[in-house]
Amino acid sequence: DFARLYLAIALPVGLVALLVSRWLWRQVVTRLRTEDKYKTSVLIVGSRAAAVSMAESFERSPSAGYAVVGMCMPGYEVPSDGIVHVEGADIPVLGSERDVLSAIDECGADTVAVTATEHLGHKGIRKMIWDLEKKDVDLVVAPGVVDVAGPRLVMRPVAGFPLIHVEKPQYNGATRFSKVAFDLTFAALVLVLISPVLLAVAIAVKVSSRGPVFYKSERMGIDGKPFSMIKFRSMTIDADQQVAHLLDRNEGAGGVLFKMRNDPRVTPVGKILRRFSLDELPQFINVLRREMSVVGPRPPLRREVETYNTVRIEYRSDQYRTGETTFVDGSRHRRHGVGDAEVTERPRVAIAHDYLTQRGGAEKVVLAMARAFPDAPIYTTLYDPDGTYPEFRGLDIRPSILNRVGFLRRNHRAALPLLPLAASSIHIDADVVLVSSSGWAHGFKSAGPKVVYCYSPARWIYQPDAYLGESAGRGMRTLLALVTPALKRWDRRAASTASRYFAISSVVEPRIRDAYGIDATILPAPQSLDSSLPTTPVAQLADWEDAGYYLCISRLLPYKNVDKVMRAFHGTDRKLVVVGSGPQETELNTLTQNNIRMVKDLSDAQIRWLYKHCRGLVAASYEDFGLTPLEAASYGKPSAVLRWGGFLDTVSEGQTGVYFDDPEPELIERAVASLSDRQWSKSDMDEHLDQFSETRFAAALDEAIRDAEHHPVTAD
Repeated sequence: DFARLYLAIALPVGLVALLVSRWLWRQVVTRLRTEDKYKTSVLIVGSRAAAVSMAESFERSPSAGYAVVGMCMPGYEVPSDGIVHVEGADIPVLGSERDVLSAIDECGADTVAVTATEHLGHKGIRKMIWDLEKKDVDLVVAPGVVDVAGPRLVMRPVAGFPLIHVEKPQYNGATRFSKVAFDLTFAALVLVLISPVLLAVAIAVKVSSRGPVFYKSERMGIDGKPFSMIKFRSMTIDADQQVAHLLDRNEGAGGVLFKMRNDPRVTPVGKILRRFSLDELPQFINVLRREMSVVGPRPPLRREVETYNTVRIEYRSDQYRTGETTFVDGSRHRRHGVGDAEVTERPRVAIAHDYLTQRGGAEKVVLAMARAFPDAPIYTTLYDPDGTYPEFRGLDIRPSILNRVGFLRRNHRAALPLLPLAASSIHIDADVVLVSSSGWAHGFKSAGPKVVYCYSPARWIYQPDAYLGESAGRGMRTLLALVTPALKRWDRRAASTASRYFAISSVVEPRIRDAYGIDATILPAPQSLDSSLPTTPVAQLADWEDAGYYLCISRLLPYKNVDKVMRAFHGTDRKLVVVGSGPQETELNTLTQNNIRMVKDLSDAQIRWLYKHCRGLVAASYEDFGLTPLEAASYGKPSAVLRWGGFLDTVSEGQTGVYFDDPEPELIERAVASLSDRQWSKSDMDEHLDQFSETRFAAALDEAIRDAEHHPVTAD
């Protein structure tokens, strides 16, 4: 009995210990390789284009452990100085493809990597194999197949030729044991844990309206077979019959899906269920029945699939299992077909963003990206339609499973310990992923290369004091200190997967270099507020329309220093309007006086109204990029801003605004007073704004995406 007990304990413990130790050793080896230790010296042989492409891949992935020490290429392709410049490294060309042996002696390579072998031929390759055996040097041959998952490549000798077979892509990952085990275990565990909630919801549905507890919706699943997706009923029993009478009020894009913001068919209990996504919890039963997967795209309706055929969209639900979440894309490949031939129209682009739960400058940039790439779906960890800009409602938003927890959706900071897992679990199938990130989205896994637009390396990791503020408790600081080392390792690994990095401003660019060792290109965010569009008055400020007031538009966070701005208006006759929401909202409400008002959750038309009638903008925040002064300038309104960070890029002193040196109320008051002492020129401001146009921004991203498509980093 003791032996059996020992085996029962030792086997799982030993297995876990083995896996953990292997993982730890891999992390050690990876770190040492990034420090240029324990690397294999490689001599690349092949055409110049192929050799440079291979060298770029090795240089961008130091953890792979290959250091290029030389190249051999056809004589007519050798540069005049005998040096090839790759990713900041100078690699010598040591001869032609016939000089490999002498090149090995000169550079000391222990591995020869052959790519684009048409100049050598099969006889030349065979002779090289024999020659290298004598020197105890390894030989690797790179086929012309890139960015293909390892399990799809199989080597099969055929008639004396070593052929690489590329298997058909297996999108139905649930056939793999690990995927099936995860789906069944996770779904069963969740159903057990939430069984009291399921019972309570079932009772509420039954007693509140006539009809069954569950609603079964026909959806299309694997192999194009229909199945019944189970949900708690959130509408009246005759909801389907009422659709024909409500079609003229459909707000769904393209008319395929029926959507209404205030749908009269939804029951009172149903409104609560939908708000917190409780109506979708029974779908875990579909997972147990193997009709859905825990991770996968939303299963489509039959009429959606029929529409895909009409517009020549290849829908791949016949190759993978649809999902309870939207971790995996891959559902839509847009192509134009002629007969049986298909030609890809342009790179398939997806957009990734940390979380869409608030109204800030980063979210405006994502909207600009969506306008530049209108077919791109947007992946994110959390999405709160009521918390962010309403323009996102009409877009294809694909959040992680965390989004089903309403509390986390409305309080994204509480999800901090779970976000690395959520980010790492999101898989994007696109030719290129355009990442908008200040901490999480650059860690989303992708089938194609990533172009990262960075607002700042994660503040909670690299600037915790500024992120938390003085009011943060000891418990929060201790928790953040405990998880920071692990978060930092995850963050740096995520950054290393990018093909290209953009920095939003000159103050962020050195931070990216210090945090990741990456040289980023500075690309200012666009100013997209159109002053020619109509405005909508803000009811709370109707009596101030002609009185003249100053604006402070900001998220209410400690490092934004909104409290200092409000104190600068205390005891003065100047009026201040604070626009925004955030953790400090309750605290800042205590600072309001007769001449200070706070508003939030405004539409773009209302924001335009505020800019149109204000006297100027005030900002005392430590900003990585100062967007609001650009918006104010588009209306010919000057700004008083802190002389720091992104404001140095977006405010031209004397042309669009003035600076104050510290976020102190006295200095802020003095700067605001100076705004009214000057004459400001709208034409001068327009000249300054030209460099921040959305057209320039979109063109730069489009160029980077096309470049990344042809020069990708190995996809994670």
